[in-house]
Amino acid sequence: MSNPELNDILCAIKQSCIELYQTVSNNNPFYLSSPVNSINSSSDTVLRVDLIANDIFHSILPQCPHIHGIISEEDKEPTYFPANQNAEYFIAFDPIDGSKNIENNITTGSIFCIFKYPYPIYDNDKNNKNRNEVRNEIEINDPYENIISDNQYERGINSGRDIVCAGYCLFGAHCQLLVSTKESTDLFTYNISTGLFELTIGQISLPNINPFYCINQGYSYLWYEESQLTAFIELQMMRGKSLRFVGSMVADVHRAIIKGGNFLYPSNSKHPNGRLRLLYEVYPMSFIFENIGGVAITDDNKPILDVYFPENWHQRSSILLFNNEDYEEFMAL
Repeated sequence: MSNPELNDILCAIKQSCIELYQTVSNNNPFYLSSPVNSINSSSDTVLRVDLIANDIFHSILPQCPHIHGIISEEDKEPTYFPANQNAEYFIAFDPIDGSKNIENNITTGSIFCIFKYPYPIYDNDKNNKNRNEVRNEIEINDPYENIISDNQYERGINSGRDIVCAGYCLFGAHCQLLVSTKESTDLFTYNISTGLFELTIGQISLPNINPFYCINQGYSYLWYEESQLTAFIELQMMRGKSLRFVGSMVADVHRAIIKGGNFLYPSNSKHPNGRLRLLYEVYPMSFIFENIGGVAITDDNKPILDVYFPENWHQRSSILLFNNEDYEEFMAL
């Protein structure tokens, strides 16, 4: 990667992922998946491994001088680093996606995205101007009007278009790290003997085949009837496509990236705003999919990376990830 600052940040993320992988691998899965009698800001039951994973990232990331602040699924609000007050990057992450699957020995992983502030955060004049420009672009009835208060640095971040890097680390039969920038999307595999991530697949592009469709079809009774989505699913079934759904977003998206297909997590009558979190699940995977030639939209067909940076740190969103063939078929319905 040509950006030395991003290289340093990725080194800190790699170190966090390796430590977490070793912790998960060397501990009793039933101990890790035990609840700690706590509910996080996303209203999910917190497991012991959630706290362990969050603590690992919180202990390592502040050591990188280029990171101004971080927010995770387990944090109520962001953490800012006074020593890095002029740093230009903000990181959102899910420390361990799919943690409820650990006791079943199913693939889990960490998801992250790195935002770069559009202007230096210490340049208040430019930040104020940028904020006003964003305000003027938003229609009063825009359902995506999610602008945070003026006293928060992220006011300068407009949307997912300010992401400069995103990725995930899989903890399964192998520990694999996928890193995506506008330059390249590459997959690395952790070599236990050397302690290094080694390049496995470089310059990934999304297979334009669709052998599978991926959705939690058990929620079909909650879907909106006669919608574009239900028509698409019926078409997949009619064509004999195989349903695949692990229940760990990181595992399901990875399969689509490697083997082809899609990942669909729509809103429904129980979760009208969607189920997954915008900042540290939906934004990163959408950034990756766009970079490798796919399409990432909400279920009302809005490009996810155009959705404004949220007021609620744990805002939920629908997400539909397609390759081009699936997307064209979906839009024709």
